[in-house]
Amino acid sequence: MAHPDRGEGPDPFEQVLQTVGLAADTSNQYLVKRVIGVGGDRVKCCDANGLVTINGVPIKEPYVFLSGGNTRASGMDFDVTVPEGSIWVMGDNRYGSRDSRYHQEDPGKGFVKESEVVGRAFVLNWPLNRFTWLGDYPDTFAGVVAETERQKQQQ
Repeated sequence: MAHPDRGEGPDPFEQVLQTVGLAADTSNQYLVKRVIGVGGDRVKCCDANGLVTINGVPIKEPYVFLSGGNTRASGMDFDVTVPEGSIWVMGDNRYGSRDSRYHQEDPGKGFVKESEVVGRAFVLNWPLNRFTWLGDYPDTFAGVVAETERQKQQQ
């Protein structure tokens, strides 16, 4: 993907990957982020163990890369409730990702409208030495789903 600040286009190999659908079209500056919260969720960071919580349930995120000896899931504290029809997104490289956390002062408050989502990433294909299938980590959110269902039953 082209870096927005550099204005560089894809090299010829990346153009081939884009043409056959194995890489995002960089002309639109698509971003790939992980969905952390959906409409109605309260997403907060961080609990006493440095974990993100969703609806009060801490989540363990094995996909997160913490650089420089950092142990908290985010270097930035936040506490948001996701509006219906929107999502809260965070990058896996938490200390090097400009995601929802960094856009809370913007008009959209860092939330992404579901209608703006264009697809789901399923493979990491560039650079080639990092090729891998992307998992969806259902266990990460299992406790959140159970707690949300429990709360609905109590209402």
